[in-house]
Amino acid sequence: GGTSINISGDNESVSIHGLRIEGFNGVVVFDDHCPPFEFCPDTSGIHVAYSEFANMRTVRMSAQDSKYFHFLNNRVTGVREFEFNYANDEVPPVFSFNTIVSNCSGGGSIRLRTERSFTAHHNIFKSCGPDLEISSQTGFPLGSPKPVTLRANLYGSATGLIAGNPANPEFGNVFSNVPGFVDAAGGNYRLAPASPAINAGYNLIQMTANGLEAPTYAYPAPSVDLDNAPRLRGTRYDIGAYESTVNNGATLMLTVTNNADSGAGSL
Repeated sequence: GGTSINISGDNESVSIHGLRIEGFNGVVVFDDHCPPFEFCPDTSGIHVAYSEFANMRTVRMSAQDSKYFHFLNNRVTGVREFEFNYANDEVPPVFSFNTIVSNCSGGGSIRLRTERSFTAHHNIFKSCGPDLEISSQTGFPLGSPKPVTLRANLYGSATGLIAGNPANPEFGNVFSNVPGFVDAAGGNYRLAPASPAINAGYNLIQMTANGLEAPTYAYPAPSVDLDNAPRLRGTRYDIGAYESTVNNGATLMLTVTNNADSGAGSL
């Protein structure tokens, strides 16, 4: 439809948690600076988590004033344009464990813009050209680079062409043109048993070593997935918003069906 959801202004905080938003023209969250000579609340944080944004033209999340900006464990699918913009330099934003798949009808794009260095990790990005476009703005001091480090993400084009910042396979990034969803055409973006995203993320030691766990990281890794199922079933995290039931660390069980001391079936 032509209706959009717009949350804008200089608010004390913004929280979108556990919602499913579908079929609108777009969703825009815009945290603005306080206008000159006015008294406004200092925005403490924007927290978008465990939500689904589906089948719309645009999803834009922009923080101009907010100190904290969290976007984690969300599903953004069938959306032509997705943009995450942190135009601040106070605290590294959190962008992790999301599944973002563009609608390529008329083009599609996934963009990360930032004035603060941060790590985007354990996300599935699948778009129509380059899977991900990164704009690292100069911020302050002027001329200072603000790189985005990409760790343990899956890119669905398998081209490895990440506009603005290459994804290094040595950082656990996975390239596959078959992300392995159960039924993407039917709207099911959970991971099929053969998905390359399963157990392809970091283990707990790697999370800590790379500063991706609290208190080093601004926000701890989620303990449940978008279905509220336990996250980290095996030795490594799955990539994306959903954790599969495949457990690569499960104990091997041997069942004995014959208790004879000798002969067939004995031990």
